[in-house]
Amino acid sequence: MFGKILIANRGEVAIRIARAASELGIRTVAIYAPEDAESLHLKQADQSVALPGRGAGAYLDISAVIEIALEEGCDAIHPGYGFLSESADFARACKAADITFIGPSPDALALLGDKGKARDLASEIGVPLAEGSIGETSLEDAKHVMEGFGGRPAMIKALAGGGGRGMRIVENISDLEEAFARAGSEAKAAFGSSALYIEELVRPARHVEIQIVGDAEGNVIHLFERECSLQRRQQKLLEFAPAPNLDPELRDRIADAAVQLARAAKVHTLCTMEFLISADEATERFVFMEANPRLQVEHTVTEEVMGLDLVQLQIKLAAGQSLASLGLTQESVGRPRGMALQMRVNMERIAADGTAMPSGGTLRVFAPPGGAGIRVESFGYTGYRTTSAFDSLLAKVIAFAPSGKLTDTLLRGYRALSEFHVDGVETNLSFLQSLLQLPTVKEGQLDTGLVERDAAKIIKTSGEHPHFFRTDKGADSSTEVAKFSGVTGPSGTNSANAPIGGALVEIFIAEGEAVAKGRKVAVIEAMKMEHIVTAEHSGIVRMIPITKGTTIEPGHPLYFFEPVDAGEMGQESESEGVVDNSTDNAIERARSAKSAVLDPHRMHAVESQHKRGSLTARERIEYLCDPESFREIGSLIRNPALTRSAPADGIVAGSARIDDRPVMIVSQDFTVYGGSAGHLGSEKMLRIIQLAEKNGCPLVMLLDGGGHRIQDGQNSRSYARSRELFATFARMTGWVPMVSAVLGFGFAANTNFSAMADLVVMVKGKSTMGLAGPALVKAGTGEVIDANELGGAERQVDRNGLADLGLESEEDALDTLRKFLTYLPSNAQNAPAFSEPGNPGADQSKLERIVSANTRKAYDMGQVIDVISDEGSVFEIKPTFARNIVTSLARIEGRPVGIIANQPLHLSGMLNSDACEKAARFIALCDAYGLPLIYLVDIPGMSIGSPAEDTNLGRRSAKMLFELGNATVPRISIILRKGYGLGYVAMAGGRSFDADACFIWPTAEICAMSVEGSVDVAYAKQYKDAPDPNARRQELIDEIRDEVDPIKAAEGFGVDELIEPSETRSRIIDVLSRAPARRQSRQPPKFRSIAPI
Repeated sequence: MFGKILIANRGEVAIRIARAASELGIRTVAIYAPEDAESLHLKQADQSVALPGRGAGAYLDISAVIEIALEEGCDAIHPGYGFLSESADFARACKAADITFIGPSPDALALLGDKGKARDLASEIGVPLAEGSIGETSLEDAKHVMEGFGGRPAMIKALAGGGGRGMRIVENISDLEEAFARAGSEAKAAFGSSALYIEELVRPARHVEIQIVGDAEGNVIHLFERECSLQRRQQKLLEFAPAPNLDPELRDRIADAAVQLARAAKVHTLCTMEFLISADEATERFVFMEANPRLQVEHTVTEEVMGLDLVQLQIKLAAGQSLASLGLTQESVGRPRGMALQMRVNMERIAADGTAMPSGGTLRVFAPPGGAGIRVESFGYTGYRTTSAFDSLLAKVIAFAPSGKLTDTLLRGYRALSEFHVDGVETNLSFLQSLLQLPTVKEGQLDTGLVERDAAKIIKTSGEHPHFFRTDKGADSSTEVAKFSGVTGPSGTNSANAPIGGALVEIFIAEGEAVAKGRKVAVIEAMKMEHIVTAEHSGIVRMIPITKGTTIEPGHPLYFFEPVDAGEMGQESESEGVVDNSTDNAIERARSAKSAVLDPHRMHAVESQHKRGSLTARERIEYLCDPESFREIGSLIRNPALTRSAPADGIVAGSARIDDRPVMIVSQDFTVYGGSAGHLGSEKMLRIIQLAEKNGCPLVMLLDGGGHRIQDGQNSRSYARSRELFATFARMTGWVPMVSAVLGFGFAANTNFSAMADLVVMVKGKSTMGLAGPALVKAGTGEVIDANELGGAERQVDRNGLADLGLESEEDALDTLRKFLTYLPSNAQNAPAFSEPGNPGADQSKLERIVSANTRKAYDMGQVIDVISDEGSVFEIKPTFARNIVTSLARIEGRPVGIIANQPLHLSGMLNSDACEKAARFIALCDAYGLPLIYLVDIPGMSIGSPAEDTNLGRRSAKMLFELGNATVPRISIILRKGYGLGYVAMAGGRSFDADACFIWPTAEICAMSVEGSVDVAYAKQYKDAPDPNARRQELIDEIRDEVDPIKAAEGFGVDELIEPSETRSRIIDVLSRAPARRQSRQPPKFRSIAPI
């Protein structure tokens, strides 16, 4: 069992948890925001710790909560309900800190906390659903869905969270836009995500929920139902257990569906499955609404009728006990015994039309009821000053009747409310009393619209109830409403005060602005909903003493204004003082549409991508590019023919900056149809590429998709047209740098896009490339092969060289793109960017100890490159492919250069087909962007034999010669050791390609082929016929070696100078300082050269 639990909540639920833990012998730590410094829950725990921040945000600060838990030695955290109770991120953070989260697993929270995913799960296992959208829904798509309802009303709901937040009933489609904006804003504030969906409004209906209990072994039972139909604006007022007059067979069907869902979601500890039941009993229709994977506010009524402490049960299950060890099976828990009713006493002021607004003040009297069958849970006490920073719930009064009769339960509840004495704060006590007295309630004829439908009747009788307490002594019985007196406005101004308390979500006015009567001036969040505040008088705003996010009390000045007659305000005050907000509305609509495609509004997609171990398309851009530099293009494109939402058509694209240099960037969104390219997304990609061409700036491609979208492509009307994507790519090569990171699927067109790029990187174990994926390969050839084996980094980087580098993570891949671009100019007309001259990689004398004059002794050419280059500047391309040749970008005295070098550690550094292809492409890259070529030569020649010929080495080696022959950048060759045959020519040896300088080291050996080989080829008959063939062979080798000497090479002036290895760097710097950036082309007046291959 746990030693100490941190209670990550406040108010009455924090007290409930502290009591339960205490009875189990567990110590507790309470936390609190500044507004809760006097809250009773601090005294009910063993210790208390202040949170940083203010209001609800303080309780939502995951890092702060975890830090306190660790500092105080807590081994578990109970989240209560609301706040972080359904946060998968919080549960993961607890797990990472080795603290037990008392609730379901992070995966279960992520699944059930997203109503779209929960609806998907219900659909998969056959649990009935209301008509509506699945997953995050845009305003435009919501309109289409509602149009399909044929005039029936709809319900807008937040995908995340619960508790009635982020919900709106929409009676008419014309009201959808405003409801969408308000519900999204509420959801964003409450759950961190404004993602919404839409479903039919089942009305009239009963709201019934099933209490689920599950253990870590996968065992699940239910503790029967609760009736939650008596609610106002989706906020529950009364809850019953069991549900009055519910058909037993229907109850069992709903409970079975709830258990099915819970098992499929692998629920551990507690969860509630919520359902709507058609009020037309003849249909027996019920639909799954949502899951709440946490303790519920109304858990109390289940405890009363089942004889179980749900909070203690939750703690025990989280500690690892099983249902079996606790003696709990579906049979052993039995059926509900008696009936219980929970009544929520809220701090609120109820208007004549039934509208409720939160109230506040000081509890001058707080005397809860008691007696048999009465239980009260509250944080209130006499003298407590309430706050509008949080929910308006003051107390929960629970009445239990052992008889199980509804009439007995209602009578006991009514008596309890009559005994409850609260003074100093307005409450809904009399409203609840009137509600209990309604004939329909007494008959158990309940539905979700009853309270609002009968609001006038309830309010009319609210003053007719007895009070079983004394009011003639003690506190002043007048109600106190909190007033704010800390700020006075400028002389001659009046204050416009907040009609309700709560959090200021928006303020729409500015100082100096003329405001007409009736104009929308602010939005205040209270009672889990957002309320629009309008100006009661016309005037000019002179002072605004509050800021967005502030918690305000009723009567708090929102702004001070200089009164102005509406007639004096000109056009703004026409039409009875209502200003024309059409522009504001248009802007707000545009903002809403654009924000809907962003990650915070698509959390289910974000979580899905994170589960793949991947960043989202937008996170990749954010990681790679300079902060706040991305400017999107085509964010709102939409193909109405698609059956589900496709934000931005799966292509996030626009302009950005990388190291303060403009680039055009395309990022495929795998969460949209697997990253496949639709016809609109392809048009957007073409637009970006053409802008890169037109503006002369680098093109960055972040690829993670499955080729052309089948849903679009199997359509001759759109596919026959095709697009000039590849024609544009062909023009772009050598004009602007193009880089590609394949971060997931890269089959089909993505492979060709990448093949046109100057650098291609993959992520090991994740990225794939190829002209066809496994499914198409199987369909076309019958070959069965998985994606990684077919096109993973091992094949496409190491074996085929299709991509240049295989990295360990996406972040490494993106960092690599950024570094690569630093070596190249923005386009071919610009010079490469010089950096500050750097220190050499090591003392230049170290070169003399790396290379041995013994041609049979291998060494690492990479060490030579590191020494002559600026420290830390070497960037090797294709390091795992054709390792016998090294192609590296580097800097020498801050100047970018390209280095081509033979690698003696692999195939002795000879040139085979792969090495020639690798070198030829690298030569073209450097020549295109003005990087001088440095050749470090130690080559035994070309690969020979039939296997080499089968690779078409003749043409591939010619390609390497062809590229160097067409290059116009400076080139320097340095022969370190072997310079044999055609390989020596291909490596720009001597005067073969008019090098700007050709230097040799004292260890150089330049000739047509190796000395030993030449003897065996040309003089074999001589030494074989000799009396001592071996001795004669050695004599011939020694005679030839006397002629193969670096000094003789210098004597014949086939090279510019014999230099010591330590001179190499300084010689390179000297040559490059005087060589022109480009040499004049010697090409005759032709249209183009024809590459050998």
